Amino acid sequence: MAGQSEESDPGNGAVILNLADAPVNLANVAAVTSATQVGLTWSEGPGNGGQIVLDYTVSYGLDTGSYLYEIGGVVGTTLTVTEHLTTGLTYKFKVKARNDGGFSPDSSAVMILVAQKPDTPVAPTTSIDDSNVLIEWTPPYDQGDALQGFQIFILQ
Repeated sequence: MAGQSEESDPGNGAVILNLADAPVNLANVAAVTSATQVGLTWSEGPGNGGQIVLDYTVSYGLDTGSYLYEIGGVVGTTLTVTEHLTTGLTYKFKVKARNDGGFSPDSSAVMILVAQKPDTPVAPTTSIDDSNVLIEWTPPYDQGDALQGFQIFILQ
């Protein structure tokens, strides 16, 4: 064995920056989501890289395409998205955190339909045709999600 080398000169002061972990639990806030907006909530990832999370960036786009839209500088872990949405279409959302080291990896994506429960139907009309009772009504506005059926209740 020949021995050890001499010590090197000190480094140049580089600082190691650690990124935050990806945010978790990204979810739809059903009480906020409607035919014109989407409510989102998420939690900070388990680790922040030893630095505070400064803000978040939310990215979204149609569920079949790429993430075309981005909302940066979001402070806190909730957001209501109102732009670039079309009633009745499904969008995918993801979020990433930013600390002094840069951006975290993306969260898992969540798919959300831009819609809400349909309007209340107008009262039906009834008429008698021989021994049949005819019940007619106008379907209400579907709020972006196609109506799949109706329940009819008949009082005696």
